[in-house]
Amino acid sequence: FYVYAKGEIAGIHEKEAEAVNDAFSVAGVVVNDVQEYIWQRGDRDMRTQINEIEPVAADEERNSLAACLDALLLYEGTPRNDAYLLSQGQTAMQILEENIEGQVLDLSGCSLSAILYYISQKTPVIARVENNQSVLIVGYDEKNTIVMDPMTGTIYRKGMNDSTEWFERSGNKFIAYVKAE
Repeated sequence: FYVYAKGEIAGIHEKEAEAVNDAFSVAGVVVNDVQEYIWQRGDRDMRTQINEIEPVAADEERNSLAACLDALLLYEGTPRNDAYLLSQGQTAMQILEENIEGQVLDLSGCSLSAILYYISQKTPVIARVENNQSVLIVGYDEKNTIVMDPMTGTIYRKGMNDSTEWFERSGNKFIAYVKAE
């Protein structure tokens, strides 16, 4: 992953999260090895919500991660039985890589502020939170993030400062993707 800032290469990274963090700090952009944009600082709407995301609830057969994957893949038009795939040993990254045309990104360690770029691009982001649960970030505005919580089966607003603290406390573990151009 290549970081560009002020017209020149500012860094080269093997891990996408390191590249995004580097670009965030220098107000740059990240491209992959075929020069497709992965992330851009400042290229983000002030508010957005992916209204096409339908809430999916976790249940006895589907944990919160499977529910997030189900909602995300349904949004992308490729519904799957993700609880079964996870029970067969596949990871969320593998499931997404097999079902999304584009590049799946492990953005663990990036800030919520950096992650909101993907939401602005109409790409939901899976976030791991406490107790090994997952939520799907589907929007934001000036004061809130908008989260699909499979444990409640609802989409709700959570204050931006509270969200930032929540994700930081949980290790800022995010999975996003960039659609193929």
